[in-house]
Amino acid sequence: MTFFKTLSIVSLLTFNHISSADIKVSNFSGTYVGGSIGAVVDADSRTTEYNKDGSKTGYTTHSNPEGLKGSGFIGYNYVNDKNILLGVEASYNFYSGADDEVFEKDEGVIDYDYALKAKIEQDVSIKGRLGYVFNNDKTLGYITGGYTTGRIKVIQRDIDEEEEGADTKSQDGFIVGMGIEHFLNNKFTARVEYNYTEFSEESYRNSIYDTDYKMNLDFHSVQVGLAYHF
Repeated sequence: MTFFKTLSIVSLLTFNHISSADIKVSNFSGTYVGGSIGAVVDADSRTTEYNKDGSKTGYTTHSNPEGLKGSGFIGYNYVNDKNILLGVEASYNFYSGADDEVFEKDEGVIDYDYALKAKIEQDVSIKGRLGYVFNNDKTLGYITGGYTTGRIKVIQRDIDEEEEGADTKSQDGFIVGMGIEHFLNNKFTARVEYNYTEFSEESYRNSIYDTDYKMNLDFHSVQVGLAYHF
């Protein structure tokens, strides 16, 4: 994860070593802003419940918090005389309906009295981009990767006792992906991008029973977007 977390920093340091003679005036060079919309697919959330002494309670869950994903982003690109692009991009991502409530399992057996929901609320990512410009400076193919931090909410329900608890935490992780971007005119580009996001393990409090959940979460996303180049 260290490699992906520092890729954007490496990109910035690389820019400092590129001389002005290496920089090509390209449609993709410079600052851009934009937005995108898409979906979270093949999400995988896994929780294991622990007592205060660190022993397992026997309760686990496996859910799929899939839904819509929207993004706003800003970035900067350099393109050299070999049509190689180096860029850095920051994005704010928000989610709608990216949650899934499931019944918990006690030693592998479903317990219909207890339910848990994992909900992706938002995240922020900083990514480096490495790509190649072709098609007479109109099209870009690229790979991307970097650091992300997200806000995740875990909701617990005791259905029999009609009690509910919740805990919200920030989880750090990495994001990698690839995409293609094409100029529609001299200022606007359209893009299609795929990303894989994985968050590190985090503990969440079960306030109903004074226990803790350790959760692992990863998901795939596909988005289409538009960008304006200054």
